[in-house]
Amino acid sequence: MANTLEKPKVIIFGASQSGLSALDKLAQDYSVLAFADNAMEKVGASLKGIPVISPLALSNYDFDKILIASEFFEQIQKQLTSELNISPNKLEVLSTSYIKPLMLGGDGDMLALAEFILFLVCDALKKANVQFHVDAGTLLGIYRDGGLIPWDDDLDIAVPSEQALEAEQALISVLPILAQHTGKAWDVQVHKASRDFGAVPKGAIRGIKLKCVEDGVTLPMLDIFLKYIQGDNMDYALSSRGLSMPSYHLKTLDYVEFKGQSIPIPSDVEGYLQRHYGDWKTPVKDWHLGMLKNATVFE
Repeated sequence: MANTLEKPKVIIFGASQSGLSALDKLAQDYSVLAFADNAMEKVGASLKGIPVISPLALSNYDFDKILIASEFFEQIQKQLTSELNISPNKLEVLSTSYIKPLMLGGDGDMLALAEFILFLVCDALKKANVQFHVDAGTLLGIYRDGGLIPWDDDLDIAVPSEQALEAEQALISVLPILAQHTGKAWDVQVHKASRDFGAVPKGAIRGIKLKCVEDGVTLPMLDIFLKYIQGDNMDYALSSRGLSMPSYHLKTLDYVEFKGQSIPIPSDVEGYLQRHYGDWKTPVKDWHLGMLKNATVFE
């Protein structure tokens, strides 16, 4: 008689923090044979005793599924089906809740720290006379739910591109405060666009990240998205895709009260959320970037 308790055999595509997060959450239900990754410098290594292989080596494995743990999942799906002839039925894109190392609502201390970081950065941006608004999941949670989304993993703020340097300096100014508050080292990282997208030129700053940089420590991060305005349009970019919105959402702002603080939000916020998420009123825990309504996936 076959062993009905045998776990499904899977490959996790993505030998990064996202893949490790997926491993931690899925190991009880799956037998993970290997990590696959397109970064050749990772191939041949191992993560938690599990080998990292090239996609070309997938044919050497007898697996039930490939679980994709990457922001670039559309490109990976195309690679696996078109170039390696793997059936789409064997591919599963993991939601954000699986591939992120923490959830803001995981415990009270994490949520309190996330709120502390948000208010600290908002105050620093105001003092630097930087125009900004909360964005993405942070905006959605504050406006819809009156609080940060429990299964979100970071904080999001938008800033006009012409104020990129002022925004970076504002983040740098809070590093000593965060170090004292958490007892950990923090850093500000600048990310640049890898290609042209709309009004975003290749090589321009697309985002600025505030994060704890100590090994083995996972604390809430904060992302600043740089919005590039060209007439009636506003463009911005992530690693894997570009996004567009009408520029009037950023040119004028509204405000919402959150825990005694006046927080800037885009004008016509419900129109903004509709363009970004579609049905924004319904919480979706198993959310991923492919659900964005205003995104163009990069080849």
